[in-house]
Amino acid sequence: MDKVCDNDLTTKIEILHLGWIIYSIAKWSVCPFYFFDKQHYMQWPKEFPPLEKIFCGSIIDRCWHGEYVNMKELQIEAHEALD
Repeated sequence: MDKVCDNDLTTKIEILHLGWIIYSIAKWSVCPFYFFDKQHYMQWPKEFPPLEKIFCGSIIDRCWHGEYVNMKELQIEAHEALD
């Protein structure tokens, strides 16, 4: 899917969240990603942690900066990186 909007969640936001999940797994610690709470309603994050030497860092970076058009594009890049 390229576009979906359910309760104000878009594909781009879901991919952002997926980036945080991958980051949490790579760091082996839970990292909060509460960018869409009532206080910061629908504000894209302005800062991110450094990704140097982080497993799948380039994929995480693209997730965080909204560079994937859809999940299929992310899937293709992940398969290429992990093969």
